Amino acid sequence: MLRGAARQALTDGRADRSVLLLRRALREQAPHTREYDLLAELGAAALSAGSPEALVHLRQALEKAPTPATRVATGLHYAHALAREHRHPAALSLLGELAASLPAGDERLRTRLDAVTALLSLGQVETRAGARALVHSRYPARNASGPDATLLRALRLVVDRDNGATASTLVRQVGSMLRITGSPSTG
Repeated sequence: MLRGAARQALTDGRADRSVLLLRRALREQAPHTREYDLLAELGAAALSAGSPEALVHLRQALEKAPTPATRVATGLHYAHALAREHRHPAALSLLGELAASLPAGDERLRTRLDAVTALLSLGQVETRAGARALVHSRYPARNASGPDATLLRALRLVVDRDNGATASTLVRQVGSMLRITGSPSTG
């Protein structure tokens, strides 16, 4: 009941209210409720509210993520929260750890990690060349196809433009990308 009300509050643009309801749900959780789900939802709501509290909850959710897909989804949100706090090196390090832990052959998750890594790297002068190299080496075809084709085309466009975008602009782009990929608990 609390989680439903929290989701509705978030949908209504009341992220602060959602955070309050999810904190309460975490304190009063029913035995059948996975703590991961509550922490992931609370972290995402806190991120939407612009609260640094998101870092704590997303880190805790990341530690409890039950599958590689939920680990990556949560990690992407956690990296976004780190970047919003101007902790880009920590966000990039986390993304590298997530990529290294992916099971072989999981290209969809790898693509999403690469996209966010490249965008965050573009926000740092010292890592821009690495972002271009990553995208061009892993995704050489300009006319990508498959489930992430739009994402890959947009990523190539952003990387190839090198318009000196600020880190905050790229963090907003990462946030937009995360809305495409879903919330941490649902992937």
